[in-house]
Amino acid sequence: MRSLLTRSRVIAWATVATAVVGTTAVIPAALAAAPTVLDQHIAVNWSGAAHRTTTATATVPGIGSLQAICAPNDTMVQLTANNRDAETQMWAAVYEQKKGGWSVAVKTVRIYRYANADDSGKGGTGTKGNEGFNQSTPQEDSSTGYIHGVISQRPGRNETAATKVLAPVTSFELTWWWSGFRHGASAQSCHVDVHMVTNLKTPVGVDWHGSSDAAHGTSRSATISPIGTFALSCRNSAIGGQTLTVTPPKGKVAWLYTETITGEGPVDNQVDVSERGIDPKTGALGPVPLPQNGMLRLFITVGSVQYRYIVSSYYVTNNTKHPELNLCEVAASSW
Repeated sequence: MRSLLTRSRVIAWATVATAVVGTTAVIPAALAAAPTVLDQHIAVNWSGAAHRTTTATATVPGIGSLQAICAPNDTMVQLTANNRDAETQMWAAVYEQKKGGWSVAVKTVRIYRYANADDSGKGGTGTKGNEGFNQSTPQEDSSTGYIHGVISQRPGRNETAATKVLAPVTSFELTWWWSGFRHGASAQSCHVDVHMVTNLKTPVGVDWHGSSDAAHGTSRSATISPIGTFALSCRNSAIGGQTLTVTPPKGKVAWLYTETITGEGPVDNQVDVSERGIDPKTGALGPVPLPQNGMLRLFITVGSVQYRYIVSSYYVTNNTKHPELNLCEVAASSW
């Protein structure tokens, strides 16, 4: 039995991009027009030997494509980037059962020509990168798990990035299960489901490459109705100042629940949970520290409605010997 499902729809979501005085890079107001969020769903679903379709593909707007693959010798999610000169990243918090309990691992797939500011461009990667679902080779007889991910792109690390227009950011939520992969074809089955959300017109992120580039912009913000102002700050400082802040509309009751995910290991050890209400002095939720190398899941409640965001965060701010190698690459998307 085979089922391959692909659907997409554009959701009208009122967003207004705003420029903030100081070091905040400007997001062009023209990007605020019309529908802003693309919602897509792809799935691979087969059972038995006959008529199996093991792949499903969706477009990642402005970046390339994402393919879900599930076969007895190949289980992965694969990203293809149209521009290898850019710095393209697929961050994934991979949750799966290990040793009788749930574990999580933060993984980063990078597609690039220039690894850093000093790279000649002769190395780098190809145009594809993937994150596998399997724990062993050949694949386990059965497996189940899920991924929360962020796909983003900015200029290559050989270029400045602070004042460049942000590329669309895509989040994805993937679940998988398979069984019978070490048995005959008739006993095999697999299911992979991917839900993707792309912020087309008002991407949220901060990028800078090198300390001199940081001088041109270390923060960006966008007003997203009805959430309020979503602000990211990534200071070129070894002592902190890399934060996320949400400022809800005045008079609104709001709450923020966060999960900071880093490293690899049991979920209880690798996921730090916090929650906070509005600061009466600032009227804001936060600031929330950004992980130096990790991800954040945000659950923002405004009034009685909850909104979800996911953030990838990577920065180097302590290289005093080679300040051109300091950098910040932070991206956020609803999910």
